[in-house]
Amino acid sequence: RKRLAGVREGIRDLSSPTQRQREQKSLALPAVQCVIKGVQARYQPGDLLLCNYRLEVKDDVKLTAVETSVIWFTSGKGQEDIGVQFFERRQKADLDELEHDTAQKLTVRLPNTPLSYDGLIVKIGWSVRVRVFLEGGNQLSFDSEFRLGNAERIVVEK
Repeated sequence: RKRLAGVREGIRDLSSPTQRQREQKSLALPAVQCVIKGVQARYQPGDLLLCNYRLEVKDDVKLTAVETSVIWFTSGKGQEDIGVQFFERRQKADLDELEHDTAQKLTVRLPNTPLSYDGLIVKIGWSVRVRVFLEGGNQLSFDSEFRLGNAERIVVEK
């Protein structure tokens, strides 16, 4: 019997950011953890998102950068998209000033669109994301999802 090879190479990752975060946490180095607090379950367009995050980093771990962002993403059939509402990157020089035991604040005014949506073909979601870059090229991503607006799936009856 011959083995089939390369079957997975062309398969895209259609998992949600939360699902990818869970998978990464199981593979993640226990040397870095991130706690994101204050993200509500639902916001309205124009609301102010106020939250904070705290990094828990072991002494022997060297960070090269930390990115914080507020993003929207699509998932489902077809191409996945990601849009960035807020983005901040702290390089190594800035990280020396970052106290890992102190909560870092994040304040972002949310836009009018796109609204969260759970359709049959496509879903639109929002997330606060903290990405941590380690020496050696490894990176970890921590997400806290939320909904923007009151849009729900529309059911059309025939």
